[in-house]
Parts: sequence; C-alpha cells; structure tokens
Amino acid sequence: MQWLPAVLTVAGLHEPSSETLMHAAIYAARPGTGAVFHGHSEEILGMTDLPVTKRERPYGTAVMANEVLDVLGGHSVVIMRNHGFVAVGRTMGEANGAVQTIDGAANERH
Repeated sequence: MQWLPAVLTVAGLHEPSSETLMHAAIYAARPGTGAVFHGHSEEILGMTDLPVTKRERPYGTAVMANEVLDVLGGHSVVIMRNHGFVAVGRTMGEANGAVQTIDGAANERH
C-alpha cells in the first residue's frame, strides 16, 4: 500500500534522518501517532516474539517504509530485519516506554 506523498518536504537546522520516509509513512498510516523512533539495541533485535519485517530492505527507502507498515499493524515496536527496530506511540514517552518494557524483558532473559 502506498502511504507516502509524491513529494516529501522537510525543514530544520539539521539534515533529516535517513529514515525520514519511514517516519512519514508511519505518521500517515497511524493517525494519533505523535512519536516514531528507531534504534539498534542488540537485546531488542534478539527478541523472537516481536513482529519482524519479512525481508531485509535498503534503509532510507520507500520499500523499507512499506515493509515496516506491512508488519506494524497495532504493534508499538517492530524489528526491521538485519537493521534495527522502530517504536511508535502517541508521545515520545509512550514509544520509549514500550522500548524500555521490551528491553527489560530481553535483559531478564539473559
């Protein structure tokens, strides 16, 4: 499904993230989402009970963005195969809380 606009414009003091397309796609697909971030925690990437994208895709591409949307559904954290994870929430605190909960569970397993 195509969630990205034909043109994506960003403005600010710094260069946009290489994952800007993915962030924009999630905001468009998930009304009420106010925060999207991704990271590369080895503990989280080792979790086997989180949704994972079916294929490894080049980061920063619309293909990666759509692959994430395919598995995101109502989840707050998903793994991008061989890349990292993405977390979403109404606020950054909510998205971070989901990551902290999962990270805590991962650490308990080790």
